Amino acid sequence: MKTITVDGRTLTMAQWAKEVGLKNGTIQQRLKKGWSIEEALTPSHFKGERHSFQGKMMTIAQISLITNVAPTTIRARLKLGSTVERAVSQLVWGRPQGPKPVVIKKPRPKVKSPPLPVNAPEHEYYYANLISSGATEAEATRSTLDYMRTISR
Repeated sequence: MKTITVDGRTLTMAQWAKEVGLKNGTIQQRLKKGWSIEEALTPSHFKGERHSFQGKMMTIAQISLITNVAPTTIRARLKLGSTVERAVSQLVWGRPQGPKPVVIKKPRPKVKSPPLPVNAPEHEYYYANLISSGATEAEATRSTLDYMRTISR
């Protein structure tokens, strides 16, 4: 078994692979390509990049699942030079992470529109029906115009 020594620590290639979160074959290929030992043992900066978090090597996606912080947020903070622990902290940038508060919307009061005369055009009935069902004037106007365009074709 081939052993590799870095900073006074000697481990087998398989042990180093597990330690840094890379595949054994990845390290071997990097060394064959002439990479230094330190470069070969450095996790990639591409998809699947692993970071030390809570004593384990994890991908950003795994860290995101544990911390409930979006992967894009973690990547952006790491790119700005933050540590992983700081990147996933709840108040890193002054805003708490997690679910947004639930906003309870009050129902709109129903507006009773006056009855239309029997000889009123069809679109006025359509508009009045929308208003009486709770639509705003803007919504009812927009919908009525759309309706008029479809029946005039």
